[in-house]
Amino acid sequence: MKKIPFTLALAGLFIISPLTRADAWNNIQVWVGTGTNEAGFEIDWNTNAGSALVWGYRWNGSATAEQMFDAVAATDPRLYAEISEPTEYGTAVFGLGFHPSGDQNFPLNPPLGFNSQHLAETNYDGVDDSRAPVDTGDYWQEGWYTAGYWSYWTSTDSRWSANSSDWDSSDMAMSSLVLDNGDFDGWSFAYDFNATPPAAPWAAPVIGLSEYLPFGNEGINHTATQTLTIRNVGASSLTVNDIAYPPGFSGSWAGGNIPAGGSQTVTVAFSPTLVQGYGGTVTVSGTITLNSASTSVSNTFTCSGTGINAVPAMVQIIGSNGFRTVSHKNQHPQPDR
Repeated sequence: MKKIPFTLALAGLFIISPLTRADAWNNIQVWVGTGTNEAGFEIDWNTNAGSALVWGYRWNGSATAEQMFDAVAATDPRLYAEISEPTEYGTAVFGLGFHPSGDQNFPLNPPLGFNSQHLAETNYDGVDDSRAPVDTGDYWQEGWYTAGYWSYWTSTDSRWSANSSDWDSSDMAMSSLVLDNGDFDGWSFAYDFNATPPAAPWAAPVIGLSEYLPFGNEGINHTATQTLTIRNVGASSLTVNDIAYPPGFSGSWAGGNIPAGGSQTVTVAFSPTLVQGYGGTVTVSGTITLNSASTSVSNTFTCSGTGINAVPAMVQIIGSNGFRTVSHKNQHPQPDR
């Protein structure tokens, strides 16, 4: 059984080792489409080590790189794109984003409206190089005028498997490029207009999770709850075998099956017993079927909270003299009004 871990961090999205070159096809977790032809689709945000993700695309007959682009964006609920309106020269890509929870709510500042396929069509005047994600853990990079731009690269299975840096800068728009079996397409953000090929990627995880569950302060021996949603972004059923929590945290669901494209909500409880900080990594582990083989997969997110002394409820005691006192405050008696 293969094991494909994936880790999501609060401050940096991806923090595990990239895919082994020779085993890239077998390690891709999220496949889109059906057919005998296969192509790889990579996005590299170039923000830190490990900010590149790869998906797989299958088709029969003829397909363009733009059809692959649209299919991946429409199928994976975590992926978003800002593109130009169709022109005689093809379609330009202005912005790309990744929202790990896949909850269909991807806030940006300034806001940007997406259609049901997670695409935002705009003209060149609508590009805002300063647009940024609102939620911690989300990725968004947009550029055309000042910040940089999304550079487009192509490679093939044999070249990419031998050397993940073996790419060509494409001289064709994705709408004009016809895919061949074994092709790799890559998008890499060129900060300050310095274009570099996409780095060795991480597999886009089949398990979609909330980015972060902050519980804040909670009285000792009390319990606070929040809802976690586990999503199966893959094309086959996901069996969740284990959910491991750090001390002080627990969940209402121990595991089970999540159908392809489905989700499962879990009530996560924070129950501190000491006056101290709590937190750590929650790991969701399971199995899916990839290339007819049962494959172990996992994903993680961060939770945190602080145990504090519980404040007793305010109790008013009104005496026969018409004065009142409050049991937990050190204050002088006040006449009742």
